[in-house]
Amino acid sequence: MKKPLSPVQENIVNTPGNIIVKASAGTGKTHTMVTKIEKDIDDNKSHKVVAAITFTIKAAGEIRDRLPAVSEDHFVGTNNSFAIEEIIKPFMKDVYGRDFDKEMGTDYEVKVENYEDGIREIAESGIIASLKDNKENFIFKLALDIAKHSFACREFLKSKYFKIYVDEYQDCDKDMHAFFMYLCDELDITTFVVGDAKQSIYMWRGAYPKAFESIWEKTNFEKKFMGENFRSCDAIQNYSNMLCEETRTFVRNIEDVSAIRLVCTNSSDWPADIIEELDLSKKTAVLRYSKDNARIAAELLSDDTNEFIYVPTPPIMSITTNSAWLYTAIASFFIIETYSVYDIIQVIPDEAVGYKSLKKNIQARLDKISESLEAEDEDDFMDKVKSLADYLASCIIQSVDETSISGY
Repeated sequence: MKKPLSPVQENIVNTPGNIIVKASAGTGKTHTMVTKIEKDIDDNKSHKVVAAITFTIKAAGEIRDRLPAVSEDHFVGTNNSFAIEEIIKPFMKDVYGRDFDKEMGTDYEVKVENYEDGIREIAESGIIASLKDNKENFIFKLALDIAKHSFACREFLKSKYFKIYVDEYQDCDKDMHAFFMYLCDELDITTFVVGDAKQSIYMWRGAYPKAFESIWEKTNFEKKFMGENFRSCDAIQNYSNMLCEETRTFVRNIEDVSAIRLVCTNSSDWPADIIEELDLSKKTAVLRYSKDNARIAAELLSDDTNEFIYVPTPPIMSITTNSAWLYTAIASFFIIETYSVYDIIQVIPDEAVGYKSLKKNIQARLDKISESLEAEDEDDFMDKVKSLADYLASCIIQSVDETSISGY
């Protein structure tokens, strides 16, 4: 059964037009957005569909899982997959010429100096690379350029999508923001964005939380705020709510404040002061601002009787090629007892082999199998099954970068 909506959530679901939602952690923003998507689709009387766009494959999967009755005609995927599959691959040739009517794949480990080098890389190798300056986003610069200069692309987007939903908008960079606002303001595609500038954690790679705040000032967006937390205990909610002016009205009088300890210390004495607050008979996690700080903290907190272990980012997480998902899936298969082949299927990213082309080719082969079955042609049936198997095998092989495998 679905969770009931709070009055604020219900108001958001029933509000038409462009909406920006400030949603603090634990306020049920995903539940609200999914419920709104369901209602908007149900109310829609045209042929058009929606696009639900997230930052991670996992988040996209969660939305798909919560929308079981929604047709696959609707787009649910990552920011990059939307830009690549819906704009760059089908329409790049309109702007840059027939030489770009070709198979393309992503490899973010390939770094280029500037935009022109990125175009050249696609022309020469079919690889959609990334810029060396990680605060510049080649994919979204290219997608916006194509949308601005391809009439066919603009007409396609306007005729296909009646609404776009963007989750975790505070993590958008300047190029993503320019792209989404172009779709909203110039192509007149109704836009729903949800986020919280306070939760922006990717500024190191170009996230621009001011973009979210700038939408809050736009006159063509309805403004909504979700501040009621459904996840944390009262003491932690009070502590976090006191940090920001807009959430201080949510602070409540409570008797038990034991969940929070505020330690006033300095850069040299903090290890000893922190140790006094810990129950060393239990497992403890210490979170620090950077890898170096975390490593130093583990050294300072460890002694003859207590050992704090520095946990760095696993090397496998640094793989950014289009086959990175496969390495992680294989590792999960060996480490997690309940991880199965079905889990691997779920994490194949849109960018790995091209979700649209993958779906189209699989469907075409399944249709051929059905035709053979109806014709009761056993030999042809077996040939068509083998064709599907060979195609799936080729998809996996093409997704694996052998150079990357040998490097790890």
